[in-house]
Amino acid sequence: MITLVRDRFATPDVLVNLAGIVDWPGTEDTREEGWDRVTNVNQKGTSPARSWWSTAASPRTETAHLTHLTRSPRHCAARQVPRTGACPHTHLSRDHTMTPATASAEASESTEFAGKTALVTGAARGVGKETVALLHARGARVVAVDLRPDITTLPDEFPGVLAVRGDITREETAAHAVQSALDAFGGLDILVNNAGRTLNKPITETTAEDWDAVMAVNARGAFFCTREAFRAMKDRGGGAIVSTGSYAGTVALPEGVAYSASKGALAQLTKVLAVEGGPLGIRANLVAAGVIETDFLDTIRPDSRSYLASFAEAQPLGRVAQPEEIAEVLCFLASPRSSFITGAVVAADGGFTAV
Repeated sequence: MITLVRDRFATPDVLVNLAGIVDWPGTEDTREEGWDRVTNVNQKGTSPARSWWSTAASPRTETAHLTHLTRSPRHCAARQVPRTGACPHTHLSRDHTMTPATASAEASESTEFAGKTALVTGAARGVGKETVALLHARGARVVAVDLRPDITTLPDEFPGVLAVRGDITREETAAHAVQSALDAFGGLDILVNNAGRTLNKPITETTAEDWDAVMAVNARGAFFCTREAFRAMKDRGGGAIVSTGSYAGTVALPEGVAYSASKGALAQLTKVLAVEGGPLGIRANLVAAGVIETDFLDTIRPDSRSYLASFAEAQPLGRVAQPEEIAEVLCFLASPRSSFITGAVVAADGGFTAV
C-alpha cells in the first residue's frame, strides 16, 4: 500500500490512520490470539506508515489518528446500550472491523452559522475580534462584548454586529448582553467566553487583590455570562458554549498561580456545563490555547517580543499561535461539525503539552 501511494503521488500531504478492530471480551477473558489480532491492526499496522511518513512527507503534512474507545458488553449493558452491534455512534461491520460513521456534509463558509446568534466576550481585539470576524463571515448574527472603548467601532468593520460595552465581572453586564441578543435577534445559540486576564507573579508576591482581579474575569465573569446564556439556550432548545482556556490550566507553569487556577476553574465549569446541558441540547467545550501573538502582551511586558520568541522555541511547531488559529478552533466547536463533542478540553498549543 505504501509503495503504491509513493509511486503514484510522490509526496503526501495528509495521513489518516483510520483502520482498526475491536474485541469484546473483558480483561480476564482476553486470549493471547485476541490481543495479537487487535494490536497488529491498531498499533503495529500504523508503524510502517508512520516510518514512511517521517521520511517522505512534505513540510506541510498533517496526520490524524482516529481512536475508538469501545466498551465491553457488560459496560454497554450497564449504560443501557444493546449488546448486539456496537456502542452508540460506532459502526461495526460483520467482522467487527471499524468503519467511520457517515460524515456530515462540508459546511459552506458563508452559511455555516446562518440563522444563528452568537455572543462573544473580549471581542474588541485579538482572538475575540478574529472570532467575531469568522462568525460574521459565516452568517451569524453577533453580539460583541468588551470593556474597551474600541468595541464601539466594531460594527463599522463588521456591519450588523451589535456592540455592547461593559464589564463582564458585573452580573448586570452579562444579563444585559444576553438580553440584547434576545431583543435584537430573538434568541441566543452560541456563547464564546473569550474575555481573559493574565498575571505572572511568584506565589509569594501574589496579593489577594491580584488573585481576585484574575479570578473575577477568567472565572467569575465567565460564570455570569454562561449562566445567563444557559437560561436563554434552555428556552431555545439547545446551543453551544465555548471558552478560551489555556494550556496553563492543564500543566503547571511557574509564576502563574492565579492565572492557572482561574483557567482550571474554567475547564471544570465547562465539564459541569456539558453534564447539565447534554439532556437540554446544550454543548460546552474549552480550547486550551497556547501562547498567542497578540498586542495584549505589549501592555504588560516591555520584553513581549523576546518573551514570545522564547515560547516559540519550546513548541514542537516552532512558533506561537496566531489569533485567527485559535478563533478557528472556537468556531469549529461552536458549529454543527462538532455536534458529538461536549465536555472536551481541546489543546491548541502547538504541541507544547505533548512534550
